[in-house]
Amino acid sequence: DVELLMPIELRIHYFIKVGLSFMFISVVGACGSPQKPNKPPASKIDTTDMGMSIDDAKPQAPPPAEATPRPEVAVKAPDKPGPPKTPATNFGILAKSNRLDQLRDEAMKVLVVNANDPGALNALAYSYFKKGKLGAARIVLERANDRNPNTPQILTNLAVLDLSENEPTRALTNLKKSYKLDDHNPETLAMIGSIYIQNRDYAKALLPLEQSYKGDKTNIRVANNYAVALTKTKSYEAAQRVYDEIMVQNARDSEVLINYASLLVDYLNKPKEGLNLVYKVKFIETERQDVIEVANKIELRAKS
Repeated sequence: DVELLMPIELRIHYFIKVGLSFMFISVVGACGSPQKPNKPPASKIDTTDMGMSIDDAKPQAPPPAEATPRPEVAVKAPDKPGPPKTPATNFGILAKSNRLDQLRDEAMKVLVVNANDPGALNALAYSYFKKGKLGAARIVLERANDRNPNTPQILTNLAVLDLSENEPTRALTNLKKSYKLDDHNPETLAMIGSIYIQNRDYAKALLPLEQSYKGDKTNIRVANNYAVALTKTKSYEAAQRVYDEIMVQNARDSEVLINYASLLVDYLNKPKEGLNLVYKVKFIETERQDVIEVANKIELRAKS
C-alpha cells in the first residue's frame, strides 16, 4: 500500500490508502481471456459521469422440488482423483507464500509453450513487481495487454504500476477500462475511489467506494476511505456508522482512529468522544510522527 497524508480545508488531515495488490487471472488458456464472474452488483446506480454502468441484480429462482421422491439404493462411486491444479492456481499459491523465484520459474515454463499466456505473463510481472523491478514488470504487463486486450486483471495491474510510479491520471484511465469489462471487482472500485479522494473529488469517490465497501466490509482500508468520502460529502451520521463497524473489527488502527476523531470533533460536535480516540492513538502509535502531529492538532481543537 502507498500511504497518503492529505491536507483538507488547510487544517484537517485525513489518512487514506490506495491499495496496490496484483490480481490473478482465474482461467488461463491458450491466448484466452478470463471468464467474467457471475455475481451481479448489488444495485443500479447512475455512473455516467465516470463512464460506468451497474445493472440490477436479478435473484435466481431455486430449482423446483421433485413432486414424489423415489427411494434409491445408494451406490458408492469409486474414488476419483481431484482435478489437477491449473497454472493459475499454482501462481496464486506461490504468490501468497511469497515464493517469488519459484513463481517466476513456473511462469516461464508456461511461456515456453505459449508466449502470450495472460496468466503466466501476469504472474511473471508480479514476481518482478514484488522485487521492486517496476520497469521489468511494466514491460511484461504491456506485452500481456498487447497480446490479450480487454483483460480486466491486466489493466488493473497496469494501474497498480502507474500508482507505484506516481501516475494517478494514467492509473485512473486503466482502471476505468478495467471497470467497463468487469464492473463489480472490489479492488478496482477501491482504487478508483481512492484516486478520486486523493484529487479531492469526493462526490465521484462515493460511487465506487460504496460498491467496493458493500462487496467486502471486512476490508478496513476500503471502509476507511469510504468513511472519508462520506464525511466530506456531509453524510456525517453515515460516516460514523461505517467507523463504528470498523471498530468492531479492529479498534487499534491508528489511521482509522484519527480520522474518526476528526469526524467527532470537527463535524459532530462530540469533543469528549473524539478526545478519547485521540488519547488512544497517542498510546498506540509510537513510530509515525505524522499521525501524532495530527492527533495533537485535533486535541487542541477539541479543547478550544
